[in-house]
Amino acid sequence: MVNPMRRAYAFGGIVALSAFCAWSCGLDDTSVVALLDDAGSGTDATIDGTAPTDSGSDTGPVNDSGTDTGTDSGVDAGPCPAGDLPICDDGTCTSAAEVCAPPVGSGWKIVSFGAGPAAGTCSPGYTNGKAVVETLDGGPSACVCSCTHGVEPSCENATVVLGTGNATCSASKTTNTMVNGCAGTAALNLTGATYEATVSTTSACSGLTDASFPDPDGGAAHTCDLADDAGVLCADHRSCVPKPPSGKVCVAHAAPATCPTGFVETDVADSFADTRSCPACTCGWNNDGCTSPVVAFHGSADCSGGAGSAISTTACAAVNDGAYLSVGLTGTDSNPTCGVTDGGTVDGGIAIANAEVVCCSP
Repeated sequence: MVNPMRRAYAFGGIVALSAFCAWSCGLDDTSVVALLDDAGSGTDATIDGTAPTDSGSDTGPVNDSGTDTGTDSGVDAGPCPAGDLPICDDGTCTSAAEVCAPPVGSGWKIVSFGAGPAAGTCSPGYTNGKAVVETLDGGPSACVCSCTHGVEPSCENATVVLGTGNATCSASKTTNTMVNGCAGTAALNLTGATYEATVSTTSACSGLTDASFPDPDGGAAHTCDLADDAGVLCADHRSCVPKPPSGKVCVAHAAPATCPTGFVETDVADSFADTRSCPACTCGWNNDGCTSPVVAFHGSADCSGGAGSAISTTACAAVNDGAYLSVGLTGTDSNPTCGVTDGGTVDGGIAIANAEVVCCSP
């Protein structure tokens, strides 16, 4: 049988010890749990067979980086930058000088973005000011060729080049431009001579080039990086950051990248070099305008006297003896067209240095 006085003494000692610790040990309930916590190795230990007040199993050691900023007063809200930026998962910040930035993944950073050349200094909370140029893509570059010409060639306005000689028709060349199918010549004594004729057009078919180059320059701009933790955003929570001068939240990533949903994309680069050009376009007739041409010498100056003596247009041949004063051309007009023969390819291109995608809230 236990002595009642001994039981009362033991009970009184425990009460006194508890009262002493409550006054002098300076430990609240959280501290007691922390002392009993085994830092994530498993289930919390027990004392005198009594389970501790900390519920469940540990999920890992808590690495508090500083002042807690989440809504949970006991544990950090998530792995955020070393500065423990204030978390704003509800989309609001307590300070009017801050703005709530979205959580983003690896490779993104928050920036201050504005049009115009970079200022001498960045706004408070931002650093690494850099001048950039906005880049645009208005569509593909193109070189457009077109052709222009005078009077369409025909048998009436062609040119006949005569080659003469004793054997090869290469002794001399004379150019005879047809007017209404006839060209006068000096008195020709064709005794024992050979001739050949080449028919060609007299009307020029010239090429024109029109360059269609979308302007890649969207104007000068500048960016500044968030100073805290080199501008890296918290990947798990929204964070309050210093409000940029534009008032908009902007994030940047090396191109290519896709903006977060709801953000407006702007492509920027440190610089670009535009070397695009169009080579000259050349045009030509698809035929000489005179099908099955026949060249003949005539005894009159206007191709009206005598039947004339026909000569070959493809081979060197003998001509009937006699004196002739004109050269005539007959045949069938062939409705020629003036078309592009070369050109229309863009030379060069646009070289962009350090392209970035900047995404800003609306």
